[in-house]
Amino acid sequence: MRTRHLRLAKPTVLLLVVGFVAGPISAVWLRGIGPFDTFHGLLGLLCTGLFVAVAAIGWKLEHGASRAFEAHALLATLAVLVAALAAVAGFVLLA
Repeated sequence: MRTRHLRLAKPTVLLLVVGFVAGPISAVWLRGIGPFDTFHGLLGLLCTGLFVAVAAIGWKLEHGASRAFEAHALLATLAVLVAALAAVAGFVLLA
C-alpha cells in the first residue's frame, strides 16, 4: 500500500494544484467575479494549502528526514474533509 500511495500521491497533488490555479482564472474569465470572492474559492485556497503541507511532510517522510506520520495523516484527513466541503460549496456556482 505504501508503494501505491507514493506512486499516486505526487500526481494527485500536482492535479490539485493545477485545478487550484485554473479555478481563479475561470472565476475571473468566465464568471466575471473575483478569484476568491466565494466561499468555494476560500475553501479551495485552504484545501490547496493543506495538501501542499501534507505533500511537504510526505516528501520528508519518504526521504527519512521526518517521522511525523501522525501529522501527515491528520493534515491529510483535514485536507480531504475541506476538499469535500469545497466541492459542496461549489455546487451553487454551477447555476
